[in-house]
Amino acid sequence: MTETLYLDDSYLKEWNAKVVSIKNNDKENKNTLFITLDKSAFYPNSGGQPHDEGVITKKSDGKEFNVVFVGKFSGEISHEVDCNLSDLNEGDEVTCKLNWDRRYKLMRMHTACHILAGVLHKECKAMITGNQLNIERSRIDFSVEEYNPEMLANYIAESNKIAAEGHENKVYYVDKNEDVDKFLRLAKGLPENITNVRIVEIVGFDIQPDGGTHVANTKEVGKLKFLKSKNQGKNNRRVYFELE
Repeated sequence: MTETLYLDDSYLKEWNAKVVSIKNNDKENKNTLFITLDKSAFYPNSGGQPHDEGVITKKSDGKEFNVVFVGKFSGEISHEVDCNLSDLNEGDEVTCKLNWDRRYKLMRMHTACHILAGVLHKECKAMITGNQLNIERSRIDFSVEEYNPEMLANYIAESNKIAAEGHENKVYYVDKNEDVDKFLRLAKGLPENITNVRIVEIVGFDIQPDGGTHVANTKEVGKLKFLKSKNQGKNNRRVYFELE
C-alpha cells in the first residue's frame, strides 16, 4: 500500500519515492501510464476534493512526466502520467513535486467548507448531503427545512468572522468507538470499514472526521464570498461561494 504523506502533512510539496507498479489501461493512448508509488503526497480525487497535479522526475536521467490525474482504486492510489512504457520501470527512483498553487487553493477551499459546515450545523442543525470543491468556486448541499437565501448570506458572513479569528487547524486520529458520531457533519455517516478515524479540528470552533487537506490556520482561508443559493427540493438546499 502507498504511504499517504498528505494525511499528516498537507504542506509537503516535494518528496522522493519509488515506482511500485506500472499499467497501461488505455491501449490506444500509449503515452499515458498509470503508476503506483511506495509513498505519495498527491491527493486522489475523493470526498468532493479534486485530485492534485504535479510532476514526477526520474532520478536516473532527469526525465520529467506530468501527473494529470490521481485516483484511488481498490484502496490503492494511482497516478496517471504522460509517459510511455519505455520511460519508467518498476523500482525506478523518482522525485515528486506538487502543483502547489492548485493544491493550496484547494486547501483553503476545503477549510472554508468546514467552517461553513460548522456554522450551518451550529445555527440550524444542518447536515451536509454533498459538496464539490473547486479552484474558482465551491458548493455545499445541506439538509434543513427552511429555505432562506438571506439567512445563507448571513451564515457566509459568520463564516468570515470565524476565519478571520485565526483558529489553528489540528489533525489527529481516534478510534471509531470513541463516539465520533457527535462530530459528524455528513448525513451519510462514515464508511463501515473505517476504524481509525482522522479528525480535523478547528480549535475552539469545530471538529469533523475528514480525509482531505487543509490550511494550518483559518486566517489563510481569506474571505468567503456568497455567490448564489438554490432550493434542491424537500429539505435539500445548495449554496455556492468563492474565495477572495
